[in-house]
Amino acid sequence: MKKELEELKRKLHEISHLGSILALASWDQEVNMPPKGTSARAVSISYLSATLHNKFIAINSNRLLTKLNNALASGKIKGPDAVIVSETWRTYSREKKLPEKFVRELSETCSKAQSVWAKARENNDFKLFLPWLRKIVNLKKQEAEYIGYKESPYDALLDTFEPGMTAREVSEIFEGFKAFLIPFLKSIRQSKIKMDPKKLKGRFPLYTQKTFNE
Repeated sequence: MKKELEELKRKLHEISHLGSILALASWDQEVNMPPKGTSARAVSISYLSATLHNKFIAINSNRLLTKLNNALASGKIKGPDAVIVSETWRTYSREKKLPEKFVRELSETCSKAQSVWAKARENNDFKLFLPWLRKIVNLKKQEAEYIGYKESPYDALLDTFEPGMTAREVSEIFEGFKAFLIPFLKSIRQSKIKMDPKKLKGRFPLYTQKTFNE
């Protein structure tokens, strides 16, 4: 499997380079790009997103990934290589369900929406961003349908960032926070003890910071 693993890593490096270029284009849009460049940049980001998507699917064009995943299942691949194969297979399984046309539309819409959101935030005008938010929500619902889910559409979207996590589990976690934080904040607001903001400024030993956080 050594030869196959090396080929996989080579392909993943190519994908990583494209991902870095895409991230740079997105960062530049938010930091340096002139406002009138929005439409052209959105098209570029859409093109790069589709290219990245197709590159990922092409990893398995010669059944390379399938062979490695089968070897992983039979215990022939272990350690860091096992993680690489497992995570690549997970992402590949997701990407192959998404049509290229959809990937292009979603990335272009999000790119254009970014500039509108920045303007809406500056002017405190949520209505300006609302139509774009609706478009994105509808596209993300469509994405969930493409990927598939057992219980909640959000399960399909959440899996990108927290593999295996479900909307039900997240709700339980936040309900726990809510049960504690709301009464806790209320008690702080009603407390007669007032914190001096000046005490929060200064240089504090790392150990003290760790102790405080714990």
